[in-house]
Amino acid sequence: MKNWDYFYCTYKHNRFLAKITNGQVILSPVGQIVFEEISKTIHLHSEILSLGWVIMPNHVHWLISIPVETPRGASLQGNPGSQIITHTHKNHPNFFNKLNQKSKQTIPLIINQFKSSVTRRCRQNNLLFAWQSGYYDEIIHSPKRLFIVQKYIKNNPKNWAKDNLY
Repeated sequence: MKNWDYFYCTYKHNRFLAKITNGQVILSPVGQIVFEEISKTIHLHSEILSLGWVIMPNHVHWLISIPVETPRGASLQGNPGSQIITHTHKNHPNFFNKLNQKSKQTIPLIINQFKSSVTRRCRQNNLLFAWQSGYYDEIIHSPKRLFIVQKYIKNNPKNWAKDNLY
């Protein structure tokens, strides 16, 4: 679907990526690689829009929007600077089918490339690291939910001690 929140965990929730000090993320060498690979992925994949992400000690949140061409040819995109995304042709009968098809083609490829690149670079640098297999994702259906998820991602470091994965 259009907006997805991806949640990648490290193997057995080991804190490979960072530490949190006074609500601030302090990246480890592995976390720095994750940061660089997210930045590289955003730059290389113009077919996605990154609406927010955060690297935590043992997981990463990444909010991605996937533009899709509508039957009228207008590109539907999220505006990274906007809290609310509107869909001008959401009521078209094929809108969600096309969006779902594009998501299934795009998302697994990008996630696989991202996770593989991080793992490869860690091995090249003799850094102990592994991802948990798979990932958790959530389809965001409304501007209200998008706002909540963006706020959660932004505040995740401040709330680390209350996190289920702490």
